Amino acid sequence: MKFGGERYHKTNYADWILSIWFSREYSFADLIRYGKGSAFSAGNLIFDEQFNEIDIFKEIPAVEVPVYFISGAYDYNTPWELVKEYADYLSAPHKEFILFKKSGHSPVFEKPEKFNEEVRRIYKENN
Repeated sequence: MKFGGERYHKTNYADWILSIWFSREYSFADLIRYGKGSAFSAGNLIFDEQFNEIDIFKEIPAVEVPVYFISGAYDYNTPWELVKEYADYLSAPHKEFILFKKSGHSPVFEKPEKFNEEVRRIYKENN
């Protein structure tokens, strides 16, 4: 977050929190649950020695379903270059790498309209 890689050109969550707070779809309790769930997941992944030993290239070289990778160009948590490398490596009946040029780690929240557009396109292509 400090270097802007969590969210493109943002160093805090203030606007994100306010958008949830004033949303008709979410409550304050949802915001609290999201924060707790996110902290739980991230904390367990970061500090789980087994998780950090996984070599996804060896563990999952192929899948039998279409795969779509959506990455932010300014994601410093999961750099898009690594995601693209794995996307190119993975064997799948269909695969696509989608780069959001003005996003960090959270394209779904940073560019919701574009993200939803991509999801609708993917859905139409597969149904």
